Amino acid sequence: MKLSLSLVTVFATCCSYADGDWEKVPLRFEKGCSLETIGNMVRLPRAYRQEGNLPVMIEAEEASSVELDNLSRRIVLDKDASNGAYMNYVKYLKFVIDIKTPGKYNSRILGYFPKSGNWMHYEQMDNGGKLGVWDSRNGIAGVWLWTEGQEYDLDKGKHIYLFPSPTAFCGGSRIDKLVLMPVGSKLDPGSVKPAVQTMPDSAEAVSRKLRLDRINAWKLDYHTELNSGKAAVEYSYDRKKWEVVISAKEYVVSSPKPDYLWLRFKLAAAKGKGRSPWIQGVSMYIKKDKTKSTQRRNDYEQIN
Repeated sequence: MKLSLSLVTVFATCCSYADGDWEKVPLRFEKGCSLETIGNMVRLPRAYRQEGNLPVMIEAEEASSVELDNLSRRIVLDKDASNGAYMNYVKYLKFVIDIKTPGKYNSRILGYFPKSGNWMHYEQMDNGGKLGVWDSRNGIAGVWLWTEGQEYDLDKGKHIYLFPSPTAFCGGSRIDKLVLMPVGSKLDPGSVKPAVQTMPDSAEAVSRKLRLDRINAWKLDYHTELNSGKAAVEYSYDRKKWEVVISAKEYVVSSPKPDYLWLRFKLAAAKGKGRSPWIQGVSMYIKKDKTKSTQRRNDYEQIN
């Protein structure tokens, strides 16, 4: 994050509606869905496990949870980046890590800062407070470099390493990967191999049912990156027959109107690839029936 007034613009952009009669509505999911659905992004859930007393290296785009700062942002595919991808304009990151060897660890981040300036981010471990990290004080710009973060005293077991919203890695700064290094280690962080990843082969998530009695049309915007795996986005009016959703296509609600709409997201990773497919920029829009009452109400209903 570069200290500036740019955050105001980010918030305004994130809250805007689509053009014309389309109104953006939140997409909510049933309880117990097995996909990660934070921040308009759908991915397979994953966690990481330390091997012995080795450092823990995680690719940033493979975080347990990711939220970018607006719907137009994408995980950037780059053949020159570690593991072929990096992220910028990051609002929120979460890493779930199982530590096998208790002790003190120092975070190292491979970052890129587009301009010389005072770049920083905030991070926290478990229930600890937010800690500021100066990534670059008018330092080198325009190249990838390792920055040194906070030191943490970690017990054996599960830990939640957070880059809290909205100040994870903002303003155009890039993050490629991070390493939790045992304090005193002389290893080059760039030589550390990825930690063991735990991720299901496949999973799905179904939205809560959306009431259609005062909706004339709907559409779903999304962008899919398969990463050699498989992804499907489907809709149903009866939860029995499912059809493929074409991104940005207008679906007119026919008469007589069905009662409800469900959306289903399904992902499957390629065997041996260790990377989830991504569905990014997921956004739901509706056109309301203007002949109906405009009284506000909750359009989504939780299925028992």
